[in-house]
Formats: sequence, C-alpha cells, structure tokens
Amino acid sequence: MPKKEVVDHSTTDANCIVMLTDAEKRARGIIDAAKKRKQALLKKAKDESTAEIDKFRKEHEENVAKLQKQYSTGQDTDALKIDKDLEVKKIDLRQAFKANGQATLKHILEIILNVEPKVHENLII
Repeated sequence: MPKKEVVDHSTTDANCIVMLTDAEKRARGIIDAAKKRKQALLKKAKDESTAEIDKFRKEHEENVAKLQKQYSTGQDTDALKIDKDLEVKKIDLRQAFKANGQATLKHILEIILNVEPKVHENLII
C-alpha cells in the first residue's frame, strides 16, 4: 500500500488568506486609481465646458450689444421726433382750448341743463 502524504491544511489556508488579502489590496488600489482618473476627467470636462460656455456667452453678449447700438440710434431719434410732435400738438390743443373753451363749456352746460323728458319709443304702454 502506498504511503499517503500528510498535508498541513493550516499552512495552506493561511497562505490562501494572505494571497486573497493581497489581491484585495491590489484591487482596491486599482479601483481607487480608476476613481481618481474618473474624477480628474470629470473636472477637466466641467472646466472645458465652463470655458466654452463663457466664450459663447461673451461672443453673443458682444453681438447683442453691437445690434443694440446699431438699432438704438434710430430709436432715439424717432423718440425725440415723437416727443417734439407731441409738444407741438399739446401747444395747439391749449391754444384751441383757450380760444374755444368758454363757448364749448357753455354748449355743454346748455345740453345738460335743457333736458326735455320723453318716453322712449320702444316703451309699450
């Protein structure tokens, strides 16, 4: 009968545990490095997008300012012309009121005070 070798399981189990612990540490290190790379990439992407947004905003603000300047000059002169016309019309209305105010007031008072009561034509009696 052949001889059986006696294997000490406690030593092999301890070696396996040490190997598993080492593998776990290496895996944790790999995962931590991957997380750091991911965070760095996200930060870089965020910074790039912020810079691009700022550039886009600046370009469009300049464009809007240029358009406002281009079209606001006409609006200012139009507004001044309208104000001037309104002032002329106000002066004309004041002069017309001074000239015809008493006659108009007299006419309005005559209409109000000279009331002739009548029955409405649609009233059925």
